[in-house]
Amino acid sequence: MEEMRGRSTEMVAKELASATVAYNMANLIRRMAAARVEIAPRRLSFNRVWSLVKVLLLESLDTTDPAKIQERIDLVLRMSGQCKLANRPGRHYPREVIARRRKFPLRPRKRGLKSRK
Repeated sequence: MEEMRGRSTEMVAKELASATVAYNMANLIRRMAAARVEIAPRRLSFNRVWSLVKVLLLESLDTTDPAKIQERIDLVLRMSGQCKLANRPGRHYPREVIARRRKFPLRPRKRGLKSRK
C-alpha cells in the first residue's frame, strides 16, 4: 500500500485496517519462513517477503481451491526463506545528516558581482 486513495473517513479507515492486516500477514509469513530455515526472522528481508506476498498471494491468486491455495502459500514460504540479509555484526555508526543532491546544478556567478544575502 503506497498511498491512501479513500476520500471519506470510512474509506480511509478501511484502507488503514486492510494495510495493517497485510503488514501483519507479511510479518507472519516472514516468521514462518525463518522457522523453516532455522534463522532469526530479522535476517529475512521484509521488502522482499512483502514483494512475494503481493505478487504471489494478493494479486495473482485466482482460485478458491484450498489445495492450490496451500500450495501457493508453501511456495511463498519456500521463496521467502531464500530472502536472507547479509550477516553484518558490530555495525554501529553515529547518526549523521546526509546532504541531498540537488536536482539542478547551481548557476555560475559572473565575476565582479557581489552575492546577495
